[in-house]
Amino acid sequence: MRLVPFILVLGVTSVASAQPAGKFPPDSLINTKVFPHSTPVTEVVGAMRDFTSALCVRCQFCHVGREGQPLAGFDFGSDTKRNKLVARQMMRIVQVSRSASSARYRLRTSTAGGVPPHLSPRFLT
Repeated sequence: MRLVPFILVLGVTSVASAQPAGKFPPDSLINTKVFPHSTPVTEVVGAMRDFTSALCVRCQFCHVGREGQPLAGFDFGSDTKRNKLVARQMMRIVQVSRSASSARYRLRTSTAGGVPPHLSPRFLT
C-alpha cells in the first residue's frame, strides 16, 4: 500500500518536469496539430498574435489562463477549451481551401492552351 503513493508522486513529478514552467516563448512547441512540428516557435507566436488581433480576442479565449496572468503561466498545450478545438478545425478548412484553390489554378494554367487563364472564359468557373 505504501508503494502506490510513491508511484503517484513519481508520475506527477515526471510529467511536471517534462514541461518547464515560467518560460515564454517556449524553446519548442507542445501539442501542435495544425502547424508542422518543424515550424519555428516565433512563427507560431506571430500567427497567434495575428489571430488575436484579427478576432479581437485575448490568448485565454483559446488557451487555459487568466486575464492579467503572465503568458509563462498559461497552459498552451491543453485542449480543454472548445474554442481551441474550433480554431484548429477552422485552420484545417483554410489549409484545404488553399490547397484546392492552388490545384484549380494549376489546372487552369496548364490547360489554357497558351491563353492566359484570366482571359479564357471556359476556365473562370
